[in-house]
Amino acid sequence: ARKAEAQAREAEAKTKQANAAREQAMARVKQEEQFLDMDEYNKNQKAKEKEAKRLAQLAKWKHDMDNNEELPAQEPQYDFVPGEEEEEVFNRPQQTKAQPANKAGMIRGRVSPSDIAKFIVSRAR
Repeated sequence: ARKAEAQAREAEAKTKQANAAREQAMARVKQEEQFLDMDEYNKNQKAKEKEAKRLAQLAKWKHDMDNNEELPAQEPQYDFVPGEEEEEVFNRPQQTKAQPANKAGMIRGRVSPSDIAKFIVSRAR
């Protein structure tokens, strides 16, 4: 009977030890998952902060460009050689979606600031 009790206590101790080891392993796994979640959260936060900063810079730039009247809107200058009108038409850049139909709001042949802002906002969503 004493031998059976000793074996039962020994089996119980082994069971407790196995349960403790299992709980430690589960705690390590849970902690590792939390670290991964934290890293993902921080990565997303940094991306959001970076995008917000870029949008703020864009808004400031757009505001500055709208208020800056020192730079007149100009048509882009194309190379023109007399007698080669077909090449001039051929070398002109194609109109893209980002370019407005009239070029009055453009500065030095670039895309207008409002189109840039629309593009960045659409990419942020």
